[in-house]
Amino acid sequence: TNTGEQNLSPAAVSYLQVFQNGVSCERAITSEINEQMNNYSNEVQPGGSSEACEVFSLTDTCDITVEVSDFLSASGEKDSQVIQLQ
Repeated sequence: TNTGEQNLSPAAVSYLQVFQNGVSCERAITSEINEQMNNYSNEVQPGGSSEACEVFSLTDTCDITVEVSDFLSASGEKDSQVIQLQ
């Protein structure tokens, strides 16, 4: 949800990293694109919401850690979540 006062895209305001086995994963290029992938770079008006995603290449089925922070954050604050893969 865009809680700001101007149109913004998730890609412009967030920095997303994925780690597997302690190593950062590269962003992937796929032949298939869905709505959520497009939404990552689409702008959202103030008060509007959209679901967005980015695709990463994984090396195996070990757990991954997703870290998200503000794109231009001087504080270094971030949210992280461990996701178990099957």
